[in-house]
Amino acid sequence: MTSIEKKVFIKKILRLILILLVVSIILVTVTLNFSKRYDLLGWSNALFFSGFLFFAFSWMMIISNANLFIVPLYGIRQFLAGLLGRKPKKDIIEYRDSRRQIPRYIIVTTLCYGIIIMLISLGIYYIF
Repeated sequence: MTSIEKKVFIKKILRLILILLVVSIILVTVTLNFSKRYDLLGWSNALFFSGFLFFAFSWMMIISNANLFIVPLYGIRQFLAGLLGRKPKKDIIEYRDSRRQIPRYIIVTTLCYGIIIMLISLGIYYIF
């Protein structure tokens, strides 16, 4: 990997972390406002909720990359196409091969971010 490729890759990761941070702030704010609890336990719960959502979302991306949802997704598409009177253009093998894989850096970054947020939440809970 050249230095230019490394810089582009680092920019992609930093952009992803910025997006995750903004979404996390929104989730924490909504959770705090929904629970109407603004003490340390409320903050701990809101942070843990946000971190757990990122953690679960990253596992869903891993499962999606392993093509475990292909059969139900294809079945639903074929059922809906049948209701509309259309014939699917691709069979299940072509559909599986045409799906894009989620890049590994997105999955790893989201997983690590979720774990870090959950650890911060647990730290707040147990220290205070």
